[in-house]
Amino acid sequence: MKKVFCYCILPILYICFISLLIIFRIQFVASTWEGYRILAVPVSVSEKKVLNELESQGITDVISFSSVSMCPKNELTPVTSFEMTYREAVKKYFFDETQQNNLFYLKESGNLGSKLNQITKKTGSTWHVERISFFAVLILIFPFGFTVVFFILSKRKLLYLLLQLPFLVFCCGSAEFAAALCASIFPIVAYSIQYYWQRPGWVNFLISDLVTVVLILMMLSSLILTVPFTRNFRIILLGLSAFFAAACALSFFFIHDRNKKQTGFILINSAQTVSFTLKSKLQLTALAVLTTGVLVLSFVAKERFFSSGGLTGLSLPVPHEYYKTTGFSYTAYENLVTSETQLRALPDLADFVTLNWKTDVLPYVSLNEKFPPAYAGSEVSMPVYEYDEDSGRVSTERKIMYTFDESYFASVLSKIASSSEPSVEKMLFEQKHFVTVAYKQFR
Repeated sequence: MKKVFCYCILPILYICFISLLIIFRIQFVASTWEGYRILAVPVSVSEKKVLNELESQGITDVISFSSVSMCPKNELTPVTSFEMTYREAVKKYFFDETQQNNLFYLKESGNLGSKLNQITKKTGSTWHVERISFFAVLILIFPFGFTVVFFILSKRKLLYLLLQLPFLVFCCGSAEFAAALCASIFPIVAYSIQYYWQRPGWVNFLISDLVTVVLILMMLSSLILTVPFTRNFRIILLGLSAFFAAACALSFFFIHDRNKKQTGFILINSAQTVSFTLKSKLQLTALAVLTTGVLVLSFVAKERFFSSGGLTGLSLPVPHEYYKTTGFSYTAYENLVTSETQLRALPDLADFVTLNWKTDVLPYVSLNEKFPPAYAGSEVSMPVYEYDEDSGRVSTERKIMYTFDESYFASVLSKIASSSEPSVEKMLFEQKHFVTVAYKQFR
């Protein structure tokens, strides 16, 4: 039963645990707005300058402040208060929550990433560009694979798990090269420690073992170098914390085992009698070097085909799925407008439908009456007078001018679908289902 638990159940649980870490690590595998990328520029930079810079790179399909919305018009009515309210609310899409950055939404294209890279090279780090973070997912392949393999090979799985766990959490908290390298290389160190555990002289042997020392120095060096190259003090603090946590786990097992036996370890070099062969050491070293090389090449080339995102520190409008109802069904619309959700901080397509309804029916609504709600069955009518020449009498009847039903609802959405002009409503429509919009802090 113990063997079944150690070699079957425990590895399965371990893989499930790592899978959960990866799931938590994945952020924005696709862009925030489907089909669009966000560009955040300081408000001190004029919109005209940004659009000229984008146009110089061949990026012309842009939703910007000058293309705020496709507000409906009614020739019978002037500009109304509800239209102005809607326009002012839509403007929030083009600023971050602190009003320090202008936002531009760029239509996705095959070579948009390379064009944006050219722009950021010219403008520097003040222009924040959203990048699709495939790399944040792909980079986890190495630590995931190595951890599982060495975990299965380990004889003392709990010791190995507690040594490796801090580095897995470290890697899942960052897509930096140092985090990926440490989480990929440390399984070899953890495997060596559990292999020599309780052997006489294992401490001295590990300290003097060239492979172990080189791997530790490689990991520490990569952490330290993140400061001058990326100015990321957070990554080095997290990495050193991972080392400290692993050391605490090792000390706990050491003290627990010594107290259990009531004897100390004999620190002699007899651990060499059970050491890895030269061939095994060369294989482990080659694996570490190969891993380092692949990771280096991946990070060098990441600007070409994947990246980790550039909106950190900004609070921006993002879409939220309200109901798991795909498409723009009439039922989904009713569920949205009848709900009391706090996620509707910014206008959405439901507000646009309501705006169209008010604009269309305004000439037929008495000044002493409220607008009929934009719900199923709402009607607006007006009196129609007819004169009968034979009888000399005037007859009156009510004529229904508009009815809010599925047909009217579909006609409003068709306006958006047929429009070729860039607008917030077009971007909302291209999410392919109703979404609510609110601010989110990117971390």
